[in-house]
Amino acid sequence: MHLSNHILFRRDRPTLASGVCIFVHSEIPCVKICDFEDPDVVSIWIKARPRILPKEVSMILFGSVYHPPSNCQDINQRLLQHIQENVELFLRDHPKGLVLVCGDFNPTSSRITELGARRMTGLTQIIKVPNQPS
Repeated sequence: MHLSNHILFRRDRPTLASGVCIFVHSEIPCVKICDFEDPDVVSIWIKARPRILPKEVSMILFGSVYHPPSNCQDINQRLLQHIQENVELFLRDHPKGLVLVCGDFNPTSSRITELGARRMTGLTQIIKVPNQPS
């Protein structure tokens, strides 16, 4: 896939025809953080520093996650732990950083709740409605 004036960052699942990706406008300085990847979690992490940011924000961390519906409780915990660790590492280096994580968490089958995710990761869910198929 190609979007003009955008950089594609992707991480494919090794055995299936799916994965995660993030498109970033080519004028935004950014870098993929390979150290934030985990073989048990399908995710990709991008650190970006747009030229114009509110002064209370120093850097942005974008995370994209795919959590298959067939995952067991142990993998659910590993996913939340993975997000928590990455957020903590990022905010340690960028205390005024902004963190945005999006993706498909399959909450119905995985039974990951908003409260449980917030307790574990410190993040707050903003979008509260499921995606509607087109």
